[in-house]
Amino acid sequence: MGKLIGDIDLVWIKSRTTENDNGCWIWTGARAGLGYGYFRLRSEGKNFYAHRTAFLIVHGHWPNVCRHTCDVYACCNPDHLLDGDHTDNMRDAIERGQMVHAKGEQHVHVLKERDVIEARTWRVEGGTFPEMAAYYGVAKSTIRSAVQGRSWKHLPGAVPANSKIN
Repeated sequence: MGKLIGDIDLVWIKSRTTENDNGCWIWTGARAGLGYGYFRLRSEGKNFYAHRTAFLIVHGHWPNVCRHTCDVYACCNPDHLLDGDHTDNMRDAIERGQMVHAKGEQHVHVLKERDVIEARTWRVEGGTFPEMAAYYGVAKSTIRSAVQGRSWKHLPGAVPANSKIN
């Protein structure tokens, strides 16, 4: 455990936190958008996230994505931090119920389920993607994905890309 950024060490980090009942070291200084603690080092001329710095001090390298096993963004306890990548972080969020895969109209869409069903029928009857996109006020790629079933997979009647259209 060396001092890897200026005079910053784990004792300095811990001295700027309060410990909760779960063992989290809650950063008491400045916080960024989601609640991540940060501090500014004048000697470096930039800000550093407290949790990422705690990870660096303990492990000797910056994490790619610093994952919180406690799900507390302000926590700086290195025992609660894991290195990983974006996929690991998303999997953690899904497993812990922090991210729900919204389907259909539960997700914010310009298209509605009835529009997608109608567009799929229209395509079978010879409708083109440019005319459908203009009608529904969406991009051609959006209507193509909906009609072909790459999006809105839960709805019936997808028209595969290689289908013969009249």
